[in-house]
Amino acid sequence: MRSINLALGFLRLEAEPGHRQGWRCPSCDRRLGLHQPDVESPDRLLGVCMECRRWFLIDSTSAILLRLPDRDALEEA
Repeated sequence: MRSINLALGFLRLEAEPGHRQGWRCPSCDRRLGLHQPDVESPDRLLGVCMECRRWFLIDSTSAILLRLPDRDALEEA
């Protein structure tokens, strides 16, 4: 496997951690669709914006949202 370096942006979620339905995309302000890929890690979620197609890794315990690279950024790397 090849390693690459990518810049990632993160921010604190404005909604309370217990109010997952209120989490919104910081780019277009649409509600994020939430997915729990690992049932053993219920506080780590994948947020997907159906409007602007951005993906986010969410740590609900610390209320941090990390924007994942899009296809263009990955192709440039």
